[in-house]
Amino acid sequence: MMSRFVRKVGWFLIGDLVFIACLIGLGLALSAMKIQRGNNFATDMLGPHGLVFGVVLPLALFLVVPTAIVLVVAWLVSLLRK
Repeated sequence: MMSRFVRKVGWFLIGDLVFIACLIGLGLALSAMKIQRGNNFATDMLGPHGLVFGVVLPLALFLVVPTAIVLVVAWLVSLLRK
């Protein structure tokens, strides 16, 4: 039986992976729509170097590795405590 902390970290990791998949899907959909580039809000926020894909997506990707390490360590600790 997993501890409550391991389950919480696991759900956080799953949520982070789903969030990354949604952002990648949004990026593919936006690239398929071929929105014209300019000085409007949509391209500043959603462009390849905008806030969402230039900041949020890399941070979410970098968050996956430490969260996975914490999940493995917490799972091992809860397994060895028994």
